[in-house]
Amino acid sequence: MKLNIESPLFEFINTTVHFIALNLLFLITCLPVITAGPAIAALYQVLLKEARGENGYLCSNYLKYFKQMFFQGIAVFAIYVASLFVLVFSTVFWSSLDGILPAAAAAILALLSLIVISGMLYVFPLMARFQNTIRQTVKNSFIIALSNMKLTVLLLLLHITVISLLYLIPFMKIFMLMAGFAFFAFCFSYLFTKLFIKYEQEAEN
Repeated sequence: MKLNIESPLFEFINTTVHFIALNLLFLITCLPVITAGPAIAALYQVLLKEARGENGYLCSNYLKYFKQMFFQGIAVFAIYVASLFVLVFSTVFWSSLDGILPAAAAAILALLSLIVISGMLYVFPLMARFQNTIRQTVKNSFIIALSNMKLTVLLLLLHITVISLLYLIPFMKIFMLMAGFAFFAFCFSYLFTKLFIKYEQEAEN
């Protein structure tokens, strides 16, 4: 019996194996934690191309992009994590105090924390899709997050759902370790691809 390598079943198995390999590679390159920035950016660079139908070698391309965006990715990741740490710490501090002014300060800081998280959802896909300075990329992430509120809320809810499922369903932990990060990034890539089209058209005009 001949194996039909072009059959839907074979293509599904082949894609699944590649996604598992990509996911494991992503987790390995994230191990030092500080390298999570270039790892996420490289993951999106590979999967945004997949979402656009520009098929290629996932793992080899991932390693190439990881090296290309290594220093920029670390810098961007450090900026967001440091900003979020300061904001969350300040929010907790002010919320522990009594009075209207501390409560107002805590609310404002909590809102700023949410804005930083929203920007963080976009910054690595932006790094993957557009060539810009670190400053411009960070600036664009906030502009896009705030000017596309429906998508931003949807992305926040999707991330909250995934995190909630990790706590509620034990199998989700295994799935995330095996292929989950690559799978969800691939799903999000379709949303980002649709969003980025209008910015690409603006850049051309």
